[in-house]
Amino acid sequence: MNKTEYKLNSINPVKVFMLGVAPLLLCFSFFMSIFTAFPIGLSSVLYGRKIGFIVAGISLSSFYLLKNYIFELNDFVLILFYTISIMLGLSLSEVVRRGINPIKGIIFIGVILVSVMSGLVYGIVSEQDKTMKNLIIEKIEEFKPALDEERKKIEKSSDKDTFEVQAILANPNLLADEVIKTVPVLFIMGLFLTLWVNVFLLLKSNRIFSTSTVPYSEKYLLNFKMPDHAIWFVIGFFAMFLAGDFYLVDSSLLGTFGKIGLGILGVFYFFQGFGLYLAYLDYFKIYGLFRTMLVVATVLMANNILAVIGLLDMFVNFKKFMKKNEIGE
Repeated sequence: MNKTEYKLNSINPVKVFMLGVAPLLLCFSFFMSIFTAFPIGLSSVLYGRKIGFIVAGISLSSFYLLKNYIFELNDFVLILFYTISIMLGLSLSEVVRRGINPIKGIIFIGVILVSVMSGLVYGIVSEQDKTMKNLIIEKIEEFKPALDEERKKIEKSSDKDTFEVQAILANPNLLADEVIKTVPVLFIMGLFLTLWVNVFLLLKSNRIFSTSTVPYSEKYLLNFKMPDHAIWFVIGFFAMFLAGDFYLVDSSLLGTFGKIGLGILGVFYFFQGFGLYLAYLDYFKIYGLFRTMLVVATVLMANNILAVIGLLDMFVNFKKFMKKNEIGE
């Protein structure tokens, strides 16, 4: 493995300024918001830690100017998301600059952020002197007209799950339970996916645009494989999920923990399955625009299948069959 030999690129003021503005465009684009941290991290990777902090300062200042004087944005979630994205960009750049194992860096930063967010939520709920469920029910009641309108649209749908969805939307208690079960899972899965994507882009950018030599490249992430003993965690979390889902225990909290655990592991098995999928495309020499379209479509529409493929790889070792076929040819 190569040692870290870090060399900074020559500073281009225009590029530095654009890297400071780019996170604003990415954040407000919604669909591209997952990449908000990338320009900040890239500035630090290419031009050094000091420039990274300057770019972060430009970006945060621009955001708060827009928020206070132009768009008058008071959305707490948006403000928190943008601030955290800037911090993530700086943190992830250190993973690349210091030559830290990318997976270990992703897990470390992810665990810290989940812990901080959990503490923040706990503090907010504690100050309200109400349970989390009661707070969610109050918010649901505020949006009841919009939910009723949505329920009317669903009634006209031919989806087989229509009645179940209608029942949940019509009952604030059921909807609150569903939010408590689902939102933590989606948040954690989205967080680790965001970390992986941005580290991947930073490692690739460092390889292409920088003269620095670091121990890891983006190829390490594509060849990532979960340890075999992780299957026992999958089995354990799945058992917890079933116990809570079928009310085999008094509290559904066990099922929620099981669902969260499966969600976290599912993200890492998705990474493994995604690497296998790209290797499959390489094996059949599928490149260019068609490859890009296939990758985007598969990630958006079949991400669960990629996670299952990643899990099955522990038993099958798909890359071994590709190598055998190459030898046979």
